[in-house]
Amino acid sequence: MKHGINKRQEAGGRRQELSVPHSLRETLYNKQKT
Repeated sequence: MKHGINKRQEAGGRRQELSVPHSLRETLYNKQKT
């Protein structure tokens, strides 16, 4: 049961990452760097 929940969360995280525009993610990454 725990494994299934983890799998579902992983899929959700991947989906969120894909939905975020590349430029927006780049700006966020640059902000973290500085």
